[in-house]
Amino acid sequence: MRVPPFSRYRHLMRFVAIFLCGMIVGSAVYNGFFHIQFTHLTNINSDLRAQIEQYKDDIEALNKYKNQHTSIRKIQVYIIKQANEKDQIDLEIENELKKQIREDLQIFLGRDMFKISSDAKFASELIKHKVYKDIHDQDFKIQIRTMLVNDGLLQIWVDAKRHDIP
Repeated sequence: MRVPPFSRYRHLMRFVAIFLCGMIVGSAVYNGFFHIQFTHLTNINSDLRAQIEQYKDDIEALNKYKNQHTSIRKIQVYIIKQANEKDQIDLEIENELKKQIREDLQIFLGRDMFKISSDAKFASELIKHKVYKDIHDQDFKIQIRTMLVNDGLLQIWVDAKRHDIP
C-alpha cells in the first residue's frame, strides 16, 4: 500500500492546526470569563445571605424592643476599607467578621441609649486588639474606631487587619 504525499494536503493540515489552536485558546478565554462571573455571583450570594441574616436579627430585635423607645434595637458594623491593596479584605470574609463582631456586641441590645457611655468604654476595651481566629483560614485583628448611637441604632466603625502569628 502506498502512502499518499502529504505535500498535497499541506494547506488543509495548516488550516486544521490553526483551527485546533483557536479552539484551545477560545475555550481558555471562555473558561476565564466563566470563572470571573462565577466568583462575582458567589460574592453577591454571600452578601445577600449576610443581609438576610442581618434583617432577620433586626426584625427579631425590633419586635423584642418595640415598646422601649430609648433602647438600642439594632447594631450596624462597618469595616473601614484599607487604602493598601495588600490589606483589602474579601467580601465573604468581611461579612463573617461583621457577624462575629455583632455577636460580641449583643450585650448592647435593649440597653438605654443615654447610659451607653460607661458601656461603650467597656466594649471598646473588650474588643480592642481582639483577634478573630480562623475566618477562611486567616486571623484578623480588630480595633474600634468610632461608636455612634442614634435613634435606637448603634453604629460601629472598625479597622480589620490580617494578624500574622509570629
